[in-house]
Amino acid sequence: MPILHRMRWGEALPLYRVWLEAANRSPNTVRLYSSYLNRFAVLHPILADVTESDLLTYLAHTAWSGKTKNCVRSTFRMFFGWCFDQGHLPNNPA
Repeated sequence: MPILHRMRWGEALPLYRVWLEAANRSPNTVRLYSSYLNRFAVLHPILADVTESDLLTYLAHTAWSGKTKNCVRSTFRMFFGWCFDQGHLPNNPA
């Protein structure tokens, strides 16, 4: 699929929140996933440059519990999968 638009974090996150809400995710889930993504975005400001290595390194260097890390991994998989499926990224790093 060709890239339709090189999405920036500031554009992608609000659209992703709408997608989560349309998928009937609870408000708490939407807030939690957004929080995880916002924290990561601060460290990796260029969305299109995020690699699998960036995601794995980020997860490996947190003091979160295993359950939290699994939730963050799931959030990454869903978000980057959504970006790729929508044509906003050339690949899915997750």
